[in-house]
Amino acid sequence: MIKQYGVSKRLSMARFTQVVLCVLALHANVCAQQLQWFNYQDNYPRNMATDAQGNVYVTGTDEYDNNNQNMNVFVRKYTASGTLVWERKSTTPFCCSFSDSRGIAVDAQGNVYIAGNFQSRIQFDTTLLESSYSDIFLAKYSSAGTLLWATSLYSSTEFEGDEFVSDLNIDLQNNPVLIGTFQKEMRMDSTAIFPAADAPVSGMSSYILKASARGSWLSLERLDIHLAYSLEIDASGDYVVGGTHKSHVMPHYYTDPETGESDTSYIEMYDIALAKYASGGSLLWNHRYGSADLQDHLYEMKIDSAGNAYVTGYDVPPLGPAATERVVFTKINSSGTLQWTKAYQISGYTPGDSFICTEVAVDKDPHPVFGGQFKGTILLEGQAFTSVSSRDMIIARYDQNGNMISAFTASGTGDDVLSDMVVGSDNSLYLTGFTYPYSSARMGSVAAATTPLHFISKYALMTTPVQTVLGYTLIDAANGQPISELEEGDTISLATLHGKKINIRVNTDPPVVGSVMMMLNGKARTDNTAPYSVKGDLDGAYLPWTPAPRKYTLASTAYSAANAGGEEGGSRTITFYVAARPKPMPATIPLSEKFTMYPNPVLSDLTISVTRPLEKNIGIQIVDFSGQVRHQAELRAGESSKNIDLSKLPKGVYLLKMASGAERCTRRIIKE
Repeated sequence: MIKQYGVSKRLSMARFTQVVLCVLALHANVCAQQLQWFNYQDNYPRNMATDAQGNVYVTGTDEYDNNNQNMNVFVRKYTASGTLVWERKSTTPFCCSFSDSRGIAVDAQGNVYIAGNFQSRIQFDTTLLESSYSDIFLAKYSSAGTLLWATSLYSSTEFEGDEFVSDLNIDLQNNPVLIGTFQKEMRMDSTAIFPAADAPVSGMSSYILKASARGSWLSLERLDIHLAYSLEIDASGDYVVGGTHKSHVMPHYYTDPETGESDTSYIEMYDIALAKYASGGSLLWNHRYGSADLQDHLYEMKIDSAGNAYVTGYDVPPLGPAATERVVFTKINSSGTLQWTKAYQISGYTPGDSFICTEVAVDKDPHPVFGGQFKGTILLEGQAFTSVSSRDMIIARYDQNGNMISAFTASGTGDDVLSDMVVGSDNSLYLTGFTYPYSSARMGSVAAATTPLHFISKYALMTTPVQTVLGYTLIDAANGQPISELEEGDTISLATLHGKKINIRVNTDPPVVGSVMMMLNGKARTDNTAPYSVKGDLDGAYLPWTPAPRKYTLASTAYSAANAGGEEGGSRTITFYVAARPKPMPATIPLSEKFTMYPNPVLSDLTISVTRPLEKNIGIQIVDFSGQVRHQAELRAGESSKNIDLSKLPKGVYLLKMASGAERCTRRIIKE
């Protein structure tokens, strides 16, 4: 069970690169997605980003060069329709170099930044970068693919530290910002940082490194989150950092199998950690999330437009078998307060089964989308998903309250692994990753591959219907058939119903929603299943209702989940009236029997409803007991009713006097 811990720490950051999924063949359990295009590649995609025009950028590691024993990096630009615009690759003119691209971001002008690690040498066009150990590179391309500059952090052979990039983002000043991990020592000019005193046994600590848009290094600082993986920048320019932090060391007592002697080892325990910092570096908050007896780890974190953070990760007992590992989805608000957590694991685990969700994105609604891969059977909110190949990809979409909206799996015939996913400007979902062995039956008319096939694809992300109340229908409860639509200001005449028992149906869009909450004259009722009826039903058979003559106010709201849960949708409020069935009238009908009035006592509106056609106009007066006329009105021949606004009338007892020719009628009314 994930719990929240408050701590006071320094800076650390979270991945900005937007999320991309690749769907090979879809097995929709809750909803389907529409494939728009699919491309395959001959290298290993790592991360993706999109721009405001809908173009998609992919970066990663190129295939291994057996001749020179080198690995290089690449960046590609695709249009929103999947056309390759340009591709750029690094080169290595010498033997035995390694490089890996780990971050990509696009600035407001459409310039593309990529960042990663290299060892020995890496060359971008004519710019050669060198290092004796694992170093950081940062390169900038124009929107047309022209290299603007490339730089590394440090190249001195006297320095024995290793640095690794986790994520890259662009701040509101258009500066590229990197986060990652380092060992031993990290330098920027004369600035040096060293691992934290309480660093994990690996000696890893985290950094934040900022550069200018022209490629000069601006600042370097150590983060107090031991392993920083994700960097987001919110609408205010604040940095939100996500990662994993060593929380404590737990002793493990065991018996040495060789000597039979008792011994003790110490296990490092970890929590998920998030921190927010102002752009100037001052700490706003820093929190840990986890359980004292579990290892809690963060994979990725994204924020929505309101600054809420969505985290995917996992927890597992420190010595527990793989069957006990759980995938964790978590929402944390912009103040660092834990909102909800979802935890899932393999159902009926057998050796070799697995479930990993490494990616998260936020769509335009905004709803979080989680993605990963699994083998075996998993249950997500009661929906069972079973892999059909070695490993299948799975994508699950939730509302902001943690209710699952939809989920689907995607697979070829072998291993299908998601590398990244991102939501584009048109709310489409992009995916990238690899599959092996390749199946042309599931992925298109490309020749079968004997090595892993790496792909990028685009899917139309089905816009979540915004549930709403459209209106109301008066129903004959005996047969369930509609009588008429019920609109604002309508009067239901019991005389014209001829003894029918009625009910009122609430009409929604879509026709089936999570639930509808109805409020009739202040009395609430919630219906979780269609038809949504004001007075209830039994398996679709409407319960009968004979309403009392009066004024009614009906307000209904649709929700995405049962019991008025999930996201609140559209509502509709109407006022309607019910007129009594008149008694049989004598040949000469006195004025007092030609109308009815309600409500009495009255709070604001008094309705006078005609029960028999009027041949003459009726004059109406509201008179207090001193004889003073407080209100006058006229009910004209041919009118069926008259509403009189008494909201400004003081509380008390009054006389309603009506006159039509020589006829007179007086009623007492109480104003509340």
